[in-house]
Amino acid sequence: MSREAIVAPISVSVSRTYGDGLLIAVHYSYEGKPATLKRRTAMAKEMLREALDRLEEGEPVDLGFSEDSVRRIRTDKIEA
Repeated sequence: MSREAIVAPISVSVSRTYGDGLLIAVHYSYEGKPATLKRRTAMAKEMLREALDRLEEGEPVDLGFSEDSVRRIRTDKIEA
């Protein structure tokens, strides 16, 4: 008996790479098999589309930064 995997998107982040590329990271939870590339791509599109729609419609969106913030966030990627 085959059970369908349960996949729930959590977040999508977009980062600029050293060249002109973009790194799109999809964070999700799952039970059973992990999501296929096609499903991960669909999740990223759906979440990015929702974020863009909210920005264009003027709905409240947490952009994740504040000019007067005391604490700054930094993420370093170290490649070996």
